[in-house]
Parts: sequence; structure tokens; C-alpha cells
Amino acid sequence: SHDISGIYLDSQGQYIAYYHGFDATGFDECGQSGTFSLYINPLSSNQLDLYLANSMEILLQDDCPNGATPHVFPVNVVFSLTRI
Repeated sequence: SHDISGIYLDSQGQYIAYYHGFDATGFDECGQSGTFSLYINPLSSNQLDLYLANSMEILLQDDCPNGATPHVFPVNVVFSLTRI
């Protein structure tokens, strides 16, 4: 389960949203959070480009004994959603 909550539209026309993952019990996933930047691709109005910047939170061993949970979205790269 994941939560993506919109925050604001920045001065460059990018929509900024916060992303956070939860496990099956509803508890926070360890390190599975960050900030999405969403914007229409300037070369194709049928594409929405997204960039997920990983959060820089500190994970505690007691809270996350298995380390960080992998993201379900690509992190720190631009990826595109295409309308067909």
C-alpha cells in the first residue's frame, strides 16, 4: 500500500507530491518514501514525466531490523507515463 499526496505546483510548472509506503499491517515501510516531481513532457503532451527523489530519513536498527525496503517506483531517474 502506498500514499501519494499532492503538495503544491512550483514556479516551474512541476507538481510536487509526497510518496510514502506502508506494509500490509499499515505500518511505515522502512525508507520507502520521497518526493515526486510530475510535469508534462515538453516534447510530447501525451507523456507525463516523473522523478522520485528518495527521502533522506535516518533508519534506526530497532525500527528497521532488515534495513531499507526497496521502492516500487524508479528512484532518482526520470520515467514517463504515456497516454495511449
